[in-house]
Amino acid sequence: MNSQITSLSPPSEGYELSKVNVFSSLDNTLALNIFTFVHASEVSSQAAANSEPYAQRIVDYIEEMRSGKYADDSTVPQYSEELFGNAAMTAYFKLCTPSYVQRSNPRRFLIQKTMYDQVRGTDGTSVHIEPYLSVTSDASWVSIASANVLPDVLLRLCSGIISAKGFNIQRAHLDSVAVTDSSITSGLSLSGNVTMLRLLVDVS
Repeated sequence: MNSQITSLSPPSEGYELSKVNVFSSLDNTLALNIFTFVHASEVSSQAAANSEPYAQRIVDYIEEMRSGKYADDSTVPQYSEELFGNAAMTAYFKLCTPSYVQRSNPRRFLIQKTMYDQVRGTDGTSVHIEPYLSVTSDASWVSIASANVLPDVLLRLCSGIISAKGFNIQRAHLDSVAVTDSSITSGLSLSGNVTMLRLLVDVS
């Protein structure tokens, strides 16, 4: 996968990497890697697409958080009206693409939302690592929220480091979340967004 990412290039001038989905079979003999490029002029329309119809699972999960259902679960973010209240989430859903909202695990989506809030409007990066235990492997989900960086640059950098350290990427998902500050998003460039990269990593 790292060699494929290293040789990755836009289909034509003006296009930038917008979305990545990487899947591997349980025996690691088959991989499906999907790289989606969009023209810079389409970035704002992607974020403007209505993602709320796909958000009900996440909204229901937030209600469970609010009720205290996960109070003793340290892997679940602590409920905050500022972070997860109706107004905050309605505004955030409008910044996300429908596909990102639709296929996200609610708990991890909310963790990534807190990471977005930490880095938006900066040149910063936030990293979250948690174990993923399965029958076939002992892996970890590595979630990265990085602001003001081109998605393909972040993907190449992370895959190169992971490969060099002897780890294997089983799955990968990359999406861009819009930033509403006009001084950051001028020019409709993906580099003004926050890139959300999620990698399922295990030992090669």
